[in-house]
This record gives sequence, structure tokens and C-alpha cells, in this order.
Amino acid sequence: MRPREPSPNDTPLPGSYADLLGEAADVAARAVGRLHDLRGRFPADLPPPVIGQIDRAHADPAAERRGAVRLPADPDVVAVRAVGGEEGEAAVLDRSPGGLSLRVGVMVLPGHVFGVRFHPGAEWVRLEVRYARPDRGAWVVGCVYVGEPPTG
Repeated sequence: MRPREPSPNDTPLPGSYADLLGEAADVAARAVGRLHDLRGRFPADLPPPVIGQIDRAHADPAAERRGAVRLPADPDVVAVRAVGGEEGEAAVLDRSPGGLSLRVGVMVLPGHVFGVRFHPGAEWVRLEVRYARPDRGAWVVGCVYVGEPPTG
């Protein structure tokens, strides 16, 4: 990984801040390089989509809207339920510390809040839909946890 090139739009900073930011950029570049090395040694432990997300965030941090890396989910089905509605199922597409991406069978609009339960007998966890898009006869919804994320 090579260090980020300065942009003509960069605001000049006093020397000490510029030095500190330069050191931080070097540390970040070394960390990303180390992750690539580890990926080469332990390919099953660091999935390619994760490395791609890290590379994109490192190359253009201002363009990355994600606050955390998303990890692909094993095929996993969870129970979902709208407030006062019937229980249904959704497939988990990926996970992050702040939320989930789900494939659901019905259209759900951004802003909608519903419950998800990860296994029978577990507590219901509230999710808010941030985006929704049609996908092969279903809907993919990106959701954030409302309140504290589950701990397990």
C-alpha cells in the first residue's frame, strides 16, 4: 500500500498536526499491508469481501459511509415481526456490530422498525430499516439496531 497522495483541496495544517496525520497514515498503510499478509497465510479467516471493504475505506476514507466492516453471514435464517404483525422469516446476508442486512419477502420502507429474533426463545431485538432495494423477487434491507446491539 502506498501512502495517500495530497489533494489540491487539502487544507494546510500547522506542521505538528501534519506530521501527526502523516504518521497516522503510515500506520494505517502498514496495518492494511499486514492484513493482506495475514489473508495470504490464513485465507479462510479473512474473507475477500472484508479485505475489499478495508481497501476501499483506506483508499478513499471520505467516500466510505460504513462505520464498521460487514462480515458475510453463513446461511442464517432469523425470525422477524412487525409491531402487532405476524412472525415471518428473513435470511441474514451480512452482519456488522451496528446492524444487519436481510433478505425479506415483502417490501419494507426505510424508517420502518421491526423485531428480529436470532433463535427460538431469544429476546426480540429492534431494527430500523435504513435502505431497501428489490432483489430477485424479494427485498434486501439494511438495518441498524435500535438501542443496544445484542451481545451474542
